[in-house]
Amino acid sequence: SPLVVSLIGALLREFPDRWSYYLRQLQKKQFKRIRKSSSYDYEALDQAMDASLQVLEPGHRELYRDLSIMQKDIKVPAKVLSVLWGLELEEVEDVLQEFVNKSLLFRDCNQR
Repeated sequence: SPLVVSLIGALLREFPDRWSYYLRQLQKKQFKRIRKSSSYDYEALDQAMDASLQVLEPGHRELYRDLSIMQKDIKVPAKVLSVLWGLELEEVEDVLQEFVNKSLLFRDCNQR
């Protein structure tokens, strides 16, 4: 995620020897331990991620929460989400692109 890269990059400027520490925290999903640099707007990564969720319209927030049932790192075709969400394929693609634009989701457009 560009958000994660930006935040950790800023932290590594201050503490260049902490790469393995930050990597372990990400792997353990300990986002609160990834603290801000002095120029970053949020105290921790989880707060920044929550801010991205809060700017979603309420209906899209619910759709994003539905993604929590998906196994991590599994590619889910937009057609599957179309069935899950009861939306047309084009609507699903628009919603997914919004999530991608807010760094909330990775999308593999090449393999659909």
